[in-house]
Amino acid sequence: MLGYDEAKDTEELLNDGVVKFSLGKVKSERKGDIRLLYNASSFSPLALTEEKEMRETLIDEIERDRKKQDCKEKRTERLKRMGAFYFHSSV
Repeated sequence: MLGYDEAKDTEELLNDGVVKFSLGKVKSERKGDIRLLYNASSFSPLALTEEKEMRETLIDEIERDRKKQDCKEKRTERLKRMGAFYFHSSV
């Protein structure tokens, strides 16, 4: 499971296997996307629309998205530090 933006790091795995995301109130201009993988046997069988394994593809996408999110956060923090230095040194 992976939460993005406002949902990041808000997940809690409960004893009964339930995953709880505690986002609180999310402003309308913000996002709180959630992705998860689950065991297909947990659901009733449906007619296949396509015969292909998705697990590895989804895992790769989740890992790629997590890396992008981490890079974005590092860039934001770096820009905040640079902005504080710029304002401090120009005073």
